[in-house]
Amino acid sequence: EILYVSNVNGNDKVIAYNLYTGEQTILFQTSNTIVQVYANNAYTYFAIESKDLQNNSNVTIINKNGETLFDDILAIDLVEFAWNPYEENELLITKYYPSFTTEVTLLDVQTREQKELHVIPYVQWFSSNEIGYFNWNEEGASLEAPIELYNLQTESKEQLITGALLFTS
Repeated sequence: EILYVSNVNGNDKVIAYNLYTGEQTILFQTSNTIVQVYANNAYTYFAIESKDLQNNSNVTIINKNGETLFDDILAIDLVEFAWNPYEENELLITKYYPSFTTEVTLLDVQTREQKELHVIPYVQWFSSNEIGYFNWNEEGASLEAPIELYNLQTESKEQLITGALLFTS
């Protein structure tokens, strides 16, 4: 099965297409413009960002049956999603505000519980309960930075590496 986005009569739709049967199922539709759809590793949940006429980001989480599990309207420029590859219902949401401030939150899509994390954006999952990010020096530009790990349970931070240029987990 593949997912694709289509605009029909002014409505954007997320459609599941079965390659074997040719059956198409509309999972989600909106009058807004869909700008991204991001699946978790198990393809059981999908994070969708759409933009309304006021340029607000509408964040919607649906399951594989098209049921809306979470919906929020945010006055932000950009949103970034990072699904936990170890826990399929956990999603990191990074919000980029017009004031050049950011906020990173952890969302449990089953309980709808949100928790703000005090980390710098561009986070990556490192383990089931740890995320990694560059701990950039806020006072000057640099091509390298230390990589810091943040434990979601203890809320502790630990420097992993100094002077990294890139990292992927």
